[in-house]
Amino acid sequence: MKEEQKEEKETVAQKEKKAGYKPLKMHARIHFDFDRYNIKKDYLPYLNVITRYLKANKELKIKIVGYTDSIGSKEYNDRLARKRAESIKKYLIDHGISPDRIEIIGKGKEDYLFDNNTPLNRFTNRRAEFFVMEPVEGK
Repeated sequence: MKEEQKEEKETVAQKEKKAGYKPLKMHARIHFDFDRYNIKKDYLPYLNVITRYLKANKELKIKIVGYTDSIGSKEYNDRLARKRAESIKKYLIDHGISPDRIEIIGKGKEDYLFDNNTPLNRFTNRRAEFFVMEPVEGK
């Protein structure tokens, strides 16, 4: 891992700790079609489970991080990644989750899961990941 990325991840972890929240082991991911940010119907039951979990645990927050594959400019992919995260945020808000509990990040062409040499790998990289955050004790 590059030194800059290592420092950036440490900075994110420090911010989360200062904010009084840390990631739970619960982690989820959904994928998107090329050049799209609409949520596929296949993922709606999955999002409904996350919604129910957040409603039952009102002290939790969620972080949604959007990603793209390597096709397209950095600027375009940064916007698309953010739109992917925003579409999920909107879904959660529309289903009763307070916007104050949702943080979104668009990473674009960063942190690939796989190389972008095949259509399947590019599909796998076009994703949004969810991190359910719990309060840190004493905060």
